[in-house]
Parts: sequence; structure tokens; C-alpha cells
Amino acid sequence: LLAFQKLAEDAAISTAYDLAYALDKIYWAKFIDTMTPDPHALAFVKKCALLKVPTCIVTDMTAGIQIRKILRLGIAPYITNLVTSEEVGAEKPDGRMFKKAAGKLGVGIENCLMLGDSFEKDVLGARAVGMIAHQIILSEEKNIFD
Repeated sequence: LLAFQKLAEDAAISTAYDLAYALDKIYWAKFIDTMTPDPHALAFVKKCALLKVPTCIVTDMTAGIQIRKILRLGIAPYITNLVTSEEVGAEKPDGRMFKKAAGKLGVGIENCLMLGDSFEKDVLGARAVGMIAHQIILSEEKNIFD
């Protein structure tokens, strides 16, 4: 939203915020409409649910968008909790994000495993508070979820 607002302001469009909001809605509608779950990631969260392993998404994305993504991907039945930067008041790698996740899951931080795509934000942030953490690099050749 802020990127669209900056573009509109730089173009000297009056009520840039209004255009930015409209463009943001179009962008996210299309983005979410075309999303598909990675089959290996989907199998992983399903297996966690089957084994009664609680899961939590920890994200810097806004709650509204993240919830729409969860619903679109069909993973809502397998995700126990959601922690957003909006809720915590900080973004990853801030340790409060990971501590909040452990708290929601009801387990000690040392009993959590963080899987994330950003080494700096996800892995280093989680490890800094004592969580086990690994970076996920998705590719067609490698299935890290088996």
C-alpha cells in the first residue's frame, strides 16, 4: 500500500492515498487468487496436524492479508496460531515475534522449531532467543519437507 502511495505521490496525483488503496486491493486480490500451496509444504503441515504438533505462522505481513492467504491455500485446518508484526509491534528478527509464537503454542522456546525462507530474519532471529531454526529453500529438485 505504501509503495503504491509513494508512486502516486511521486506522480503528483491528487488524493494519492485513494489511488494507492485501489491499486493495493487489485494487487492483493490477484496475488491471492493465483496462489497455490507448495505440495510438500502442504503435506508437511498436514502431517504436523496428524501428529498433533502445533504450528504457528510468524509473519511480518499484515494480519488481514496473511489470513486471506491461509484461507486461500487451504491450510487453516492445519495451522494452530498466527503471530503478526502488527500484533507484536515489531518485525522479525526481533525476538518478541518468536517468543510470542512460543507463548501462543504453549511451549518453551527451546522446544520450538522455526522454518523460514529468510536466513537473516527467520533463522538468526529465532536462534537469538534460543529457538532451533532452519532456512527453507524450495526447489523442484529438493524436497526438504520429507
